[in-house]
Amino acid sequence: MISLIIMIVWLAIIFIVGIWAGKVAPIKTKEDWSTAGRSFRWITNYLTAHATQLSALTYMGFPAMMYLYGLPLFYAHYTSYMLGTCGFFVLFATKLWRLGKRYGDMTPADALTRYWGGGKWFGYLWGALQFWALIPYIQVQVLGAGLVFDLASGGIIPVWLGALITYALITIYVWLGGLRAVAWTDVVQGAVLLFGLWIGSIGIIQVFGGGIPNILSSAAAKLPHLMTVSGYKGWDWPYTISWAIAFGAGWGMHAHMWLRQLTPKTEKDGRIWTGIIFAENFVHGMLLLLAMLAIALVFPDIKKPDLAFLQTIEKFSPILYAILLAGVSAAIFSTIDSQVHILGVIVTHDFIERSGRVMTDRQFIWANRLTVLIAMAAGYILAMVYPGPLGILGMYPAAIGFMLYPPVLAMLTGQRWVTKEGVVAGLIAGGAAAVLFGPGPYANPLRIHFGIWALVANAVVMCIVSLFTKTKPPEDAVRAVIEAGW
Repeated sequence: MISLIIMIVWLAIIFIVGIWAGKVAPIKTKEDWSTAGRSFRWITNYLTAHATQLSALTYMGFPAMMYLYGLPLFYAHYTSYMLGTCGFFVLFATKLWRLGKRYGDMTPADALTRYWGGGKWFGYLWGALQFWALIPYIQVQVLGAGLVFDLASGGIIPVWLGALITYALITIYVWLGGLRAVAWTDVVQGAVLLFGLWIGSIGIIQVFGGGIPNILSSAAAKLPHLMTVSGYKGWDWPYTISWAIAFGAGWGMHAHMWLRQLTPKTEKDGRIWTGIIFAENFVHGMLLLLAMLAIALVFPDIKKPDLAFLQTIEKFSPILYAILLAGVSAAIFSTIDSQVHILGVIVTHDFIERSGRVMTDRQFIWANRLTVLIAMAAGYILAMVYPGPLGILGMYPAAIGFMLYPPVLAMLTGQRWVTKEGVVAGLIAGGAAAVLFGPGPYANPLRIHFGIWALVANAVVMCIVSLFTKTKPPEDAVRAVIEAGW
């Protein structure tokens, strides 16, 4: 019961912080709602970006897959996330910040539509693809929230009710405070979830593993299939590498993470947070891998791997377990609130405003609020109707994000030869490949993750169609990207 009490206290704190953020700086303009006035110092931007990215997958889905498959999952997620998503931030966040500051960008569609000369249907396509990527991601988080409530209450609060409580709390504070409420709750949540992740992993390593040298030697002797990329349960090198590339790099293309590159107050703030997130991700990934190897050595027959990390901590420290449940809820809340916030911006800005409708600040804010309600409802319904292992569900949003890279990189590197027709055709081909080679009878041909096939289809079709079409980027748009530097 102590776990439930700590959870309730923690959620009350988060709710109060969210309400406070909306009251202290009331939402009055489109910029207030969408970007918080581009006002975040590096520590705020780092914590909101990291808290937004760390999710139910961090405490439940990815640890479960490390428990089941071992080292390949470290390669497939943490190494590749550091080099892919965090590497993208390091390389391009400053350029995107400069462009966003100059033109008032709010979403990926702003930068990409401007680069290829405008057109509302082009913007609609980008908005639709972001929806496709983010709705399943919200599904994962809502399901994870329900599981946390079920754990903390010892089954008193079932999954459906815990998910519904999450829906209500997040909707209220995002409704009132927009991105500023999201960011300030993320600051508090980011600190707690990083504390929980580090302390929980170190505790398992010491208590159950007997230290790092003992874990490595024991796992090499008793669990060799988890210590190498051997093809165990299908995780051979082609699948591991292709999963790593698609899964690790795909998150950076999601609109809520793109937005974090636009919100720093200064260019210096923008550079600092990207370097920190690059380094910390690798360290906590190593700690988590060692912890899950220790669990696999001591508890080889856990029935619900999604709960392995948390339930192992409960065995040696109920207090730390309760705190970690708060940390898991922090990871989940900080991801969902960012996702539903940006979906509101996409609907209002990329669809309604791009259609030609002029909206007052008040109309813009209310349209966003209604979209938050609808997006949360969609995630809740999907979580209840189509539950599944969190790590598996999470691969779809990442793969769809990864598929978007070819035109984004063409834009950010100032490629003049890539045409609007090529981009549209490539995105359609990539989306079709994701559907064909994703879940279903044709999944992952040649043991290569379907996200790779989607990106290849996008890139190849984009290049071929661009060679035979003429709508190239306007010269002033290309010049603006080049002048934005690195």
